[in-house]
Amino acid sequence: MKKTWIHIIVATAILSTVWGCGGGGGGGTVSTPPVVVTNTVSGVASKGIISGGTVSAYRIVNGVRESQPIITGTTSSTGAYQLNIGTYTGPLMVEITGGTYTDEATGNTLATIPSSAPLRVAIPNATGTVSAAITPLTELAVKISGTLDASAISAANLKVATLFKLTDIITTQPVAPTSVALASATTAQRDYTLALATISQIGETQIKSVDQVITLLQAGISGSAFNSATIGAIQSAVVEYFKPVNLNPNNTTGVTDPANTSVITIGATRVQVKLSTTVSLPAGTRITGIETTLNLPSGVSLKSGSDGIVDSTVLYSSGKSGSGDSVYGYYSGGVLRINLISGATIDAGEFLTILFDKAYNAPNPLSAFTVGTSTVIGFNDLSDPKTFTISPTPSITASVLEITQ
Repeated sequence: MKKTWIHIIVATAILSTVWGCGGGGGGGTVSTPPVVVTNTVSGVASKGIISGGTVSAYRIVNGVRESQPIITGTTSSTGAYQLNIGTYTGPLMVEITGGTYTDEATGNTLATIPSSAPLRVAIPNATGTVSAAITPLTELAVKISGTLDASAISAANLKVATLFKLTDIITTQPVAPTSVALASATTAQRDYTLALATISQIGETQIKSVDQVITLLQAGISGSAFNSATIGAIQSAVVEYFKPVNLNPNNTTGVTDPANTSVITIGATRVQVKLSTTVSLPAGTRITGIETTLNLPSGVSLKSGSDGIVDSTVLYSSGKSGSGDSVYGYYSGGVLRINLISGATIDAGEFLTILFDKAYNAPNPLSAFTVGTSTVIGFNDLSDPKTFTISPTPSITASVLEITQ
């Protein structure tokens, strides 16, 4: 009997621990532990893909990087890394040292990132899941940012992206500089990867280390642009690197004509061209579609994908175009083929705006853009509504309205 009472007392004590003291006949409250939200930063480290590199994340406090990392990790064979920075949010710096990579310009596979000159990326606000590449361009942004507060970091990252005519140097992740990797890459990834190859070629041509090339680029920034000497060095590297494989066996990108890539536009000025029709349409007739070609003068290009399809940010309907217009462009061999299909209809006059890039050493003033073969589709809504080809074809003219830096 004594033994039984001991069991009852122990059981009662356990229940009291689980349920707590209700008191006054009320039920007890079960406390729920707080949910701990952690933040992660991940991306690709590339000066050529860096495999086995040591990656460390540091807090930035009052514009200064702390001396001890929050966490350290290692890049995979594809240059990928992922770091859990715990509950920290705010400005963050991620650095990489060591590892191995294949230098794009030399084919050297024994290269490494020295601890005396790490590659770094600064993130203005690391919170949640953050994507951040680590490359010579992110290192250049760190060098020009000055005080590492959030606004300065954002401004420097944007400035470097703008200088190299890239969409973004932080969230865009470069790929291996091979034709296989680039075949499935986005246009932004391709342009980033080719820019890194160009930087590598500068180092090979001028016999400089990665850090020395970055310092050269930093010194070449004048206001919001590169100075002419730096643009010349960049474009010379573009010409040298993007040769056919038989002339440059280290070019494994498969790109031998950079004319439709962003690297060819580094240092370029922007040219805005407007296309217009000059025609007196019969009563009740409006234009519903235009197909034409535009021949580009020497030294002028526009951004397009590897398949020649023109980026939608440089080709758009304007002026008297109707709502719901669809514009398609295909660029190859200095000729732009354009199709404009109007969701409504178009009056005679201005119908398209195109943004081109003029190379830094292209002749100025520009040679005339010339319009090639054109077809204009009309719609008559007065009698027997139907589409038809307007004949004779209305004259289409190209006007260079402005050139901006």
